[in-house]
Amino acid sequence: MNKILITNKTKYKFKHKKLFKKIVKYVGEEFQTDSTIEVSLIIVDNLMIKELNKKYREKDYATDVLSFPQGAIELRKQIGYYLMGDIYISWEKIIEQTKMFGHSEKREWSYIFTHGMLHLFGLDHIIKEEEDYMNSIAYKIMEKIKVGRQ
Repeated sequence: MNKILITNKTKYKFKHKKLFKKIVKYVGEEFQTDSTIEVSLIIVDNLMIKELNKKYREKDYATDVLSFPQGAIELRKQIGYYLMGDIYISWEKIIEQTKMFGHSEKREWSYIFTHGMLHLFGLDHIIKEEEDYMNSIAYKIMEKIKVGRQ
C-alpha cells in the first residue's frame, strides 16, 4: 500500500490526499513498479520555498515545486520499497498559477505533484527532449485521474 505523508506548514486547507494517492499509483505503474511507494509532501509558502530554492539550487526566487530524492533508484528497486523522498509545494504559487493558466486548483495541485513525483523517479527537463518526455507522462497521468484543464 502506497503512502503519502503530508506536512502542512501553512494556513492553506489541503484537500487532495485521495487524488494524490491515485497519482502515486499511476506514476508507479508508469515506471513498472508494483512495490510500495512512500513520499513526503510538504506544503509551504513562497518565502520558505524561495529559501530552499536559494539554498539548494542557488536560484533566488519562489518556485512551485522542489523535489528531494531519497537514495538511488536502483537501491529502491533492489529492496522493493520506494522511499522516494520529499516534495515541497508552495500553495501560494499554486494559487498564482491557477489564475495565470485559467484552470482549477485541483488541476494545478495534481499537475505540480505529478511533476514532483517524476523528478523523484529521476526525470528532468533540462533539455527539450527530456521536457517533452516528462510532460507526456504528466499529461497521461492527468488523463488517468480525469483532471483536465477546467
